[in-house]
Amino acid sequence: MSTANVRSDLVNQLKEVQDWGQNQANHWEQKRGELTRTIAQTKKDIAQLRRHLTELEAQEVDLEAQVNKREAEIVHRMREAIRTGLESAAQTLHTRDLLLQKQRKIRQSRIESVLQEPKFQEKIAEYRQFQETKEQLSQLPSSYRQAILQHHNAVKQELEPIFMAADQPLPKADNTPKCVGIIASIEPDFLQPEAMAVLIPVPFSIYTEPNAGEDTLQQVLAYRCVGAITSALRKIGLQEVSFNFGEYKGFLSVQVWLQGKKLNGDIRQSLSLEFQQMRDYTAELQSVRLSMEITWLDPELLDDAVSDEDTSGNDLHAEEGE
Repeated sequence: MSTANVRSDLVNQLKEVQDWGQNQANHWEQKRGELTRTIAQTKKDIAQLRRHLTELEAQEVDLEAQVNKREAEIVHRMREAIRTGLESAAQTLHTRDLLLQKQRKIRQSRIESVLQEPKFQEKIAEYRQFQETKEQLSQLPSSYRQAILQHHNAVKQELEPIFMAADQPLPKADNTPKCVGIIASIEPDFLQPEAMAVLIPVPFSIYTEPNAGEDTLQQVLAYRCVGAITSALRKIGLQEVSFNFGEYKGFLSVQVWLQGKKLNGDIRQSLSLEFQQMRDYTAELQSVRLSMEITWLDPELLDDAVSDEDTSGNDLHAEEGE
């Protein structure tokens, strides 16, 4: 080999550096291209994700609107259920009131049939005569008065079948048992409530236009409910409360102002127990096989129709609750 073709170590070393530099340039140029393509794809993906996010956010807004619409629809349907439930209960009370009149006539017929028995006619006349003249007994001599009283007691004893017939409870009907719903609401909470309302499915006119004759089933239910409410409140420490009577869709609303007093028991349980007592021991309800069921609802469900015009602050509960 000619010495002219031999390269020095310096040149060789520089050549190696140049070759390495070119390789590095090619390598990083390739990497830069890959990174540029990746960035471009990522930007494209981000733009697509942003479009998707915008779509999702629009769906979220629509979903919230649907949720609010659903909640409003639930409130609307609940109020409709309240209205139809009260109307259904009112119809049941009307039908069972007709049945009550029938049961009263059956009992009256039994009494009259006993009264018509010949063996009682003379005794009845004597009994009536005694009732008309008993105030004059004090003017008679003691021995004569004693004889009349003894005779009257004997007559009374002979008329015992009539008294027993009159004291007999109303006969029970064979009809299918029915239950009417009564709505109760309290605010702000059950621990120290400010006010309570109880909606009874009877016409408000029962309060404004009381019937002077024999009580209808609707009147019996209204009076008994007021008494049950009063008794329930007394048992949990509320002796002095104010009752008002308002109108809800034509029905009677018993409104009780509780003044935020701390209760000595559960007002729901106390009221439920009193209503059970009313169901089990009210002759008219037993006769027509009618019971009640209390449902507690949020006051807001009743806000659309509760009348603010409390026609009176009379404490009817004072006499009905005794």
